[in-house]
Amino acid sequence: MILSANMELPVILNAGHDGYIVAECPVIPGCISQGRTRREALRNIREAIELCLESRAEEGWELAPHYDLARVKIATASRTGRLVRPPRNVRRVAPGRTSRSPKA
Repeated sequence: MILSANMELPVILNAGHDGYIVAECPVIPGCISQGRTRREALRNIREAIELCLESRAEEGWELAPHYDLARVKIATASRTGRLVRPPRNVRRVAPGRTSRSPKA
């Protein structure tokens, strides 16, 4: 896979237990970082991604040429403790779009 200077990869941000923001790139296994602020977490994960990509040949893995992001609704427990299933009309997010993107 040829990497370009304009490559964009997905990053997931979550609140950590210690008050830091945890950033993870889900298409690179084990590529995780953190920061005190969103900005710092994104700066740190960018550096972690770059380091992972630099070492990929030595470690014997390649970045997937294509991936698809989707949101999945899951069953949750009701007040009675029984699982409540989500409606069948779960929206699938098209590749390269978010659920907030306007429809083309």
